[in-house]
Amino acid sequence: MEDILPFKIEFLACDSMGVRAFSFTVDMDGYVIHVDPGASLAPRRYGLPPHILEIEELEKRLELIRDKLSGANSVFISHYHFDHYLRGEDAVLYKNKILYVKDPRKNINFSQRKRSYALFKYDNVKDLAAEINIADSSQYILPNGAKLEFSPPVWHGEKGTKLGYVIMMKLEYEGYRLVYTSDVQGPMVEETLDIITKWKPHTLIVGGPPVYLAGYKTKTESVKKGLENLALLASQPQLKEMIIDHHLLRSIEYREMMPPERRDGLRPVTCAEYSGVQPNLLEARRRELWEKESQ
Repeated sequence: MEDILPFKIEFLACDSMGVRAFSFTVDMDGYVIHVDPGASLAPRRYGLPPHILEIEELEKRLELIRDKLSGANSVFISHYHFDHYLRGEDAVLYKNKILYVKDPRKNINFSQRKRSYALFKYDNVKDLAAEINIADSSQYILPNGAKLEFSPPVWHGEKGTKLGYVIMMKLEYEGYRLVYTSDVQGPMVEETLDIITKWKPHTLIVGGPPVYLAGYKTKTESVKKGLENLALLASQPQLKEMIIDHHLLRSIEYREMMPPERRDGLRPVTCAEYSGVQPNLLEARRRELWEKESQ
């Protein structure tokens, strides 16, 4: 897939790779942006704690993220959920980086506000980073001439969700547009869909809806809307690549819920598939993994 791109995308950690994450780098002829450098595990799934295979995969993915972050020029943090950024002892890796971050004070819920405060004050990122830019509704020109644009705050899933807001990113380089939606879950909200559609991505990296929470923590109709909007995005004529991951990949049946292959050959894939490996849905298989332990 990379031969049609003026830049290289490398996925480091995603749900299709066995952990909760949506972390990747974009390399534009040596200028590297690291997007959402974090990863975590569900503390409980099916009433069970993480399996040892999940824990081992998490450590592997975090080491890769740390390694790639150290070599990045800039970093984008779309929001302050723990699977989207490094903190604590790892905060030193933001030293001398240019940061583009979700506004830590406006359009943010209480838990994310606390986490962002800890990151910038107690982890000292405000002094470590070369520059901190509030991403919300902003635009930048990178040293290589690439155009970086960020959306206004959009809902993390359903409208009014207690999970708060995230920021989406559009990167335009040599006439090619890459769009990353973060955790919009489809999207579920029409205003968010409108922004993505107007951006006209050539490569779209989008978070799918949490089908595993339908009728439980998320309205069934919201999940349905998220799937419908994924299909609408897949039909955009200029789209050349579509990568769907994150919440949708917490369901074993994810494939049957992804948009079908188009007549022109465009087939939505996961981060793992884009990277040339088979999806490894450790969280979705947690019950199975623990059952094998007891045999």
